[in-house]
Amino acid sequence: MQRRFPIAVLVALTISAGRLVFATPNANAVIDCVNTAEVTLAIPRSDRISLDVHASDTTWLDLQESGAEIELTGAVAGASFNEVTVPPRLGYFFLEMHGNNTLQVRRILASAAPARLHAKLHCSPTASDRARIVWFGRAALISQQLMPVSRGIPTDDLLGDITKLSADAVAADELALTQHLRAQALFAGARTTAAIAAFAQAESAWLAIGDNARALAARVGRVEELQRSGQYQAAQDLSKINFSIGPDDQYFSERLRAARCLALRYLGALDQAVACYEASITGFTNNDERTEHASMLLDLAEVLRYQGSHDRAQGYAQQGLLLAEGPDAPILHGRAYLLLADLALEHGDVATALRQFDSAISEFSSVHASRWEANAMLRVASLYSQFGVLDDSYAFVEAALSRLSEQDAPARFAAAKIALARVDLRAGQNDDALRSVRAAEAIYARLKMPAELDLCHTLLARLQLENNDVAAAEKLVDAASEHTKLNTHEWQLIAIRTAIAAAHLPVAQRLLDQLRPAPLSWAHRIEFAELNATWSARSGDRDKALQILTTAATNIHAAAFDMRHPLMAELLVRQITPLRSLAIELLLEQRESASGDDIAAVDRDTAQAAWQWINLLSAPRAPADANDSSRNPSTRLDELIGHELLASSNHRDDASATAMGRELLAILSNGSPHIASKDPAISRPLQTLQQGLAAEAVFVSFLDAGPRGAMLWISRDQARLLAAPSSKQLRDATEKLLLLVSSPGNSLEQIHLAGDVIAAKLFATAPMTSAPTKLLVDADSDIGLLPWPILRWREGDEELVENSSINLVHVRANCCVDSSSPTSRVHVFVSAQQATATASPELPQLPMASSEPDFITTSLLNSQHKVVAKSMNSRDALLAALNQSGDWVHIAGHGTAGSAHIGFSGVWLEPETAGAAPGFLGELDVLGRGSRSDLVVLDACQLGRRTNDSVRPSMSFADATAHAGAKHVVAALWPTSDSAAALWVPTFYADMASSNAPDVGAALHKAQLRLRSSRSFHHPFYWASLMHIESI
Repeated sequence: MQRRFPIAVLVALTISAGRLVFATPNANAVIDCVNTAEVTLAIPRSDRISLDVHASDTTWLDLQESGAEIELTGAVAGASFNEVTVPPRLGYFFLEMHGNNTLQVRRILASAAPARLHAKLHCSPTASDRARIVWFGRAALISQQLMPVSRGIPTDDLLGDITKLSADAVAADELALTQHLRAQALFAGARTTAAIAAFAQAESAWLAIGDNARALAARVGRVEELQRSGQYQAAQDLSKINFSIGPDDQYFSERLRAARCLALRYLGALDQAVACYEASITGFTNNDERTEHASMLLDLAEVLRYQGSHDRAQGYAQQGLLLAEGPDAPILHGRAYLLLADLALEHGDVATALRQFDSAISEFSSVHASRWEANAMLRVASLYSQFGVLDDSYAFVEAALSRLSEQDAPARFAAAKIALARVDLRAGQNDDALRSVRAAEAIYARLKMPAELDLCHTLLARLQLENNDVAAAEKLVDAASEHTKLNTHEWQLIAIRTAIAAAHLPVAQRLLDQLRPAPLSWAHRIEFAELNATWSARSGDRDKALQILTTAATNIHAAAFDMRHPLMAELLVRQITPLRSLAIELLLEQRESASGDDIAAVDRDTAQAAWQWINLLSAPRAPADANDSSRNPSTRLDELIGHELLASSNHRDDASATAMGRELLAILSNGSPHIASKDPAISRPLQTLQQGLAAEAVFVSFLDAGPRGAMLWISRDQARLLAAPSSKQLRDATEKLLLLVSSPGNSLEQIHLAGDVIAAKLFATAPMTSAPTKLLVDADSDIGLLPWPILRWREGDEELVENSSINLVHVRANCCVDSSSPTSRVHVFVSAQQATATASPELPQLPMASSEPDFITTSLLNSQHKVVAKSMNSRDALLAALNQSGDWVHIAGHGTAGSAHIGFSGVWLEPETAGAAPGFLGELDVLGRGSRSDLVVLDACQLGRRTNDSVRPSMSFADATAHAGAKHVVAALWPTSDSAAALWVPTFYADMASSNAPDVGAALHKAQLRLRSSRSFHHPFYWASLMHIESI
């Protein structure tokens, strides 16, 4: 459990800060040096009592609390006051008294637990009395430095002071107190192993002088530290009290029982743990201990979640959230948010889970609870990895590991290794994943934690299936059948996958039927649909398999509309990819098995189905709102990214990584769902696309089909789905071609040879024998990364740029409305870095960029467009311009792209003042605010480039701009030439101005031909990177 108050030393140096309030109901207590020099008072639940003190000038009042923390108020003019509580509810207080005084005493927190205050006057203090008071003053100064209690604070100097204090101790209780102070200091320094030993020594010291109450408190500290280090069996053994305790000790005896409950939970005795927690909750409730009650509710909820009682678990978690109060409230709130996030994920509610994770980390960080913060980070890392956001997942795991020590927190350290293994498994780094799982397995085995060991074995089984070792996976599945309460759904899915791999289809069917009614997380839902469809296909029912896949994908697509940030909608929709790959593989099998008169009908049906799958992978777009600046919360994240990108070191420090991770999580989780309506594109028939195509236009997409790929060709008159090389083959060939063409030093012969390899793979079975005049390329498929203008339809043909206009298209849900206007403005933003004090290798000055407003103005001189030129030094001005309906926006400056980290693709702003650092504006800004521009031209390096990585899909700045709502975007795939803009920019805008219905693709085609025909820019490096993106 999370302790209400750590076993700590609490200090106050003024009377107003004292925590002494005890009382007997409806009576004043009197203490003096004549009649009554010593009195013991019972403390009621909430009433105050008065303590009248009649003292001489040399009198000291000695107070000791028992069973409750007290607060003391009253007029004690000029009094010296030392307070030391070791532990809470068992404090020492020494007050120097002068004359007659009345002290008001009450409990800090109302409680029904028995409590007493013992008061004693030292009317004529001896030399030893005065030495003791001085000694306690030193102890008070030490304990003051330990407050507020937090983990991980530097305590070496304090430990030295405690050693000196121990050397000067005379009385036995002073020696015991120094042991307890040492234990608390070690706890505060997160030195768990040493703290356990120190608490044991303190317990022995208290027992030796017959102070069983403080010994019990030391036992609680020892047991709770054992739990933190994962030594649950030892904690359970020590939770049994083997010495007598009094009626005032109910609080610590209940905390010891709570520790026993937690040990039972982690030792796998879940039913016993539930009964234990219920008894503990009753005990804390009877004593009106609200904070401990809240903590127990959260612990019980966690066990119920393990057992599958999700509704009860959610109810208890919400009760705990509402009940938490006092200093430990942030920890309890954070724990409740973590639990609610886990429950949301298990019901497939990713949007709610993200919000709860963000709230949890905020609560933990507010009180520097590093271990709990690490727990939350690991949960987020796991979720990110499921979305394919692997680099940010690794960053969160590394940040969590920096907060954990294998020696002092082995269980949590092992949990971090499990999280790392999950990310590695998703990234295809199976050897690294295996090493992490084995490390975690060894720790959990040593700590005897069956639930966590079982989790390790699920990952081992998945790794064995990845390596095609079905027999080894079967052994683990059989061994896991005993643990019916642990990781149930995960094991059921692994068992199904193993049965299918072993061709045990009846077994797989039985397991599928068992799991079918269970509430699954979205990740498990996707896997269940994939396995269910695979089983149906292998059982001979291909149509049913396709229906299962389509239904599951449709449900996931619908869930994307509930996301609070459009990027999360995009990431969720991408999880449909494995379902689509299986569906395309089945469609190819269906087409290849057709014969005779059936071929034409099968061609039509498979093409229609493939087109439907392209629509299913189109994420819904958030409508732009020029007046809603709240949807642009990325400023702080951009500052952090800009600083890292300009830093001379390639190493990301932990503080920076943590700050970026926190900012990213806040951005993705906050806000309100603002996607207007459900997607009309899902049911959009293929015929609608065909009717909108020009006679010479062709739409083409590449679709992954597992071991191979497929090309979907659609023209006005026909549509066909044809086999193609695998996605990996295409990616490898594309990467080679991009490396060649993105350097002007490479020869055209080398480039054409690499391009012809790709063309032979893609165009060999194309339904048309010559290149179409207009080619619409699916920008979201693997072929969206190709430099299409330099490809040749057949070996020996001219490059496509010669006769074909090429447009990359995003098939978008609830896409754009035609907002073209013959009188639109053209906003030209320039960031030539002229204000930078000295040119840097990262961002050199761009002299030609400053001339681009003049190029555009001259080209549009006879049109109705009004050019508005601005220095690009204001993020708000740029975002506002992107939100002007029907306007054009031209950006000339530096761009950054190619990172798999979210938020790292963007443009550099002009420094606001000479010598200042340039600002950065990333893709999350545009996605958050949206765009209503008719045209956005990004004349900056590689803003059309995204990662060429199947497991780390990223979004380019150009993609983000199109996804945000811009109808047309022009961008480059690799670094551009500043001087080449003098040719292509005027050519492009002159063609755009020549018609009231300008064709962006045709205008860019002419601009590319203009560069290609020049002497200086003939090499494809200068023109083949330019691409036109539109949404349909």
